[in-house]
Amino acid sequence: MALHIVASRPDPAVVGLPWSTPLEDWPQEYVVPLPRGLSRHVVRIIRLRDRPDSSSQLPRIRVPILAIVGEEDAVTPIDDARAIVARAPDARLAILPEAGHLSNLENPSSFNAALRPWLAGL
Repeated sequence: MALHIVASRPDPAVVGLPWSTPLEDWPQEYVVPLPRGLSRHVVRIIRLRDRPDSSSQLPRIRVPILAIVGEEDAVTPIDDARAIVARAPDARLAILPEAGHLSNLENPSSFNAALRPWLAGL
């Protein structure tokens, strides 16, 4: 069975459909087959997403943390990043403009501007 993926920019026709919606119920213009060899990487990402929640361990972390989140991050929304920072003893939050989940690639200058002073303060 070929693995398919649903495009990540839904229009009003698909907004509100849960990701568990069967593939055949999605508008077909949003469903594309993955290139050969890419499916194993998608499976790894899904396993990473579905791993057990370990947030109860955050208060036990004894090293400084800089949580960096893009203001447009749909994978780890800002409120989730704030919750992570609130539970860890020595954590700071940097919210980067014009960036999503891959903020270091989407806005490298803001990423570096947040990271450099934090590293210098260690």
